[in-house]
Amino acid sequence: MPETIRNPQAESIFNRWGLNFELIPDFPIASIQDLEGQQVRFRANIANRDVVEEYFQQHQNGAVFPPVVLAHPGTIIDGNTRLAMARQAKLETFPVYMVRVSSLDLAKALGAALNQVGGLRLTADEAYKAALDMMGENLQFTDTQIAQTTGKAAWQVKNWRAEQEAKAHAQRTNTEASFETVPKTQHKSLARVVQDAPFAAAVKLAGSRRLPNAAVKTLVEEINKAPSEQEAMAAVDATAREFPAGGPGMTVVVRNAKAQRMRMVLPQVINLRPPEELYEADKANEDEKLWAEVERVAKNQLAYYRQMTPLPFEPAQS
Repeated sequence: MPETIRNPQAESIFNRWGLNFELIPDFPIASIQDLEGQQVRFRANIANRDVVEEYFQQHQNGAVFPPVVLAHPGTIIDGNTRLAMARQAKLETFPVYMVRVSSLDLAKALGAALNQVGGLRLTADEAYKAALDMMGENLQFTDTQIAQTTGKAAWQVKNWRAEQEAKAHAQRTNTEASFETVPKTQHKSLARVVQDAPFAAAVKLAGSRRLPNAAVKTLVEEINKAPSEQEAMAAVDATAREFPAGGPGMTVVVRNAKAQRMRMVLPQVINLRPPEELYEADKANEDEKLWAEVERVAKNQLAYYRQMTPLPFEPAQS
């Protein structure tokens, strides 16, 4: 029987998650099963040969390894490399933690958590897949819980969730094909559109041409503040006119990039809070100079517009 050492980090996870577990010092290796779909790691990343050989040499030199983790009655969750080493060493038994889990999804989530406290970390693709599983209806982990379990930043998990919500909305509105052509950097913005018709229209527009990320963000803001669905759809039409498609791959034709940025920025300036809410005493002198420059630029721009296109209500010249 191999010598047994406990794994306090693993036991801490079992206890925090409220899982019943038992340490079995000499579980028969031949009884350990590998159930398809239960492990968080991709098959190609399980039990790297070089690492198995390294573990084997350490075992030959007297190293003692922590138990592998099994789901009751004996399917592996975590510890593939240790198990491969034990088989190479022709061991008949190995220490295991026998844990009772309620589902395959929970087993994979547990495997992800265990990978963060020992062994090789999950690859980016493995962490992404694990996070999606944890967002599913069987687990419903929060973004914070998923971030802690996968070792990813909370903002990353939030973006993944937004992407999944947008995909689900695209499926409901039969716009999946268009959604697949929308850059992933815009999925988070589109996920904020709740109404079906404006969402479908925005997805089709973003999928039909390469809109700038800022333009999609602004469009979503316009849709969400529209008082009616009709006005939300009008915002989509306005954006389509602002960004006509043309050229290879339906690339947006930008007629005047500076004018385009102006039309995106000015509504944000106009919608700023009342003056008193923007006042900061220690920055007042700097802010006043900036607003004076804005006033100067605005007057010059208005004068140019009136020169190029006279306003319809200007008084007639005698």
